Amino acid sequence: MVNQFSLPTGNNQEISQTQAGRAASGRHGYLKVTRAMGKRSMKKILIVDDQSEVRELVSVTLEDETYEILTAANGFEALEVARRELPALMLLDVMMPRSPTGFEICQRLKSDTHTRDIYIIMLTSQGHEHDKRAGFEAGADDYFVKPFSPLELMQKVDEVLSSPANWQE
Repeated sequence: MVNQFSLPTGNNQEISQTQAGRAASGRHGYLKVTRAMGKRSMKKILIVDDQSEVRELVSVTLEDETYEILTAANGFEALEVARRELPALMLLDVMMPRSPTGFEICQRLKSDTHTRDIYIIMLTSQGHEHDKRAGFEAGADDYFVKPFSPLELMQKVDEVLSSPANWQE
């Protein structure tokens, strides 16, 4: 198994796992983790949260040889990565400072014919009924409240990504 870490530096340079760990906790760019597995396409998951600890926790929870994990630290990065990579699944925080909210990101992606099929799960501490309703009205497909059960999240991700409609070619 091969690990490849890259940051959007313009030349898509590869960096070491140590450098990637530092980059994942940084404020700029996104971390793309790829595990090589032959010719079969990997299912892409985009994790969007302004807290690096949450991104890392979710990444580790979902680490699997069949997933390509992408992360974004804010709403602007999330929109850019989602449009470029077209993940099958996005785990999206609601509240992110100095960027569009998760509700706004969800609404933008669901209203765009290019990205509307991305399955979006809101993964947030905003657990009031009106927050959930706002998420679903924005187009979210599901809603998980932090703190969440890692087992339940893994089961939901497996359920969503086991659908043939969600395989990336």
